[in-house]
Amino acid sequence: MKKFTFAFIVVSTLLLNACKKDNTVSASNLSAGHSKVSLTAAGATSGNFSSNDLISIVAKSGAEINLSASYVNTTSFTTEIVLMLLPADITTGSYNFKTMSSSAALPTFAYTKGVNGWAATPSESEFTIVVSKATSTEIEGTFSGTLHNDTDNTDVTISNGKFAAKY
Repeated sequence: MKKFTFAFIVVSTLLLNACKKDNTVSASNLSAGHSKVSLTAAGATSGNFSSNDLISIVAKSGAEINLSASYVNTTSFTTEIVLMLLPADITTGSYNFKTMSSSAALPTFAYTKGVNGWAATPSESEFTIVVSKATSTEIEGTFSGTLHNDTDNTDVTISNGKFAAKY
């Protein structure tokens, strides 16, 4: 019986460790058409977000990069979504929403948790996206700042934001 118990513990440990979710945010770890996003939220909602690679996508068209990252909590059935729209010709660098023109259509950033959503608005939001890698097939970077919900007048502060995508 002791041999069986020991073998069961060893096999269980190996299986559980093999099934750990990979939280690395790197385009090189993704298949084409997928994205990965992680962040920490505080304020009107709080917690850590790490997207599920299988339901997180990216598409690059002539004018924009549309990056969508999702996570579904199967315990509470709460869905979290991050949406980023970036210019297709974006280069590495820092993009501060506060210093952008209010007529700027891109970049755009939104975070939704359950039925509530918050967004960054050009010329108004203290929100920054830093692109550290921008190639013809991949993009990576970080983001942080404050998002606002105009409907209920609440804010969410985002920190430790990371994104990656492979087109």
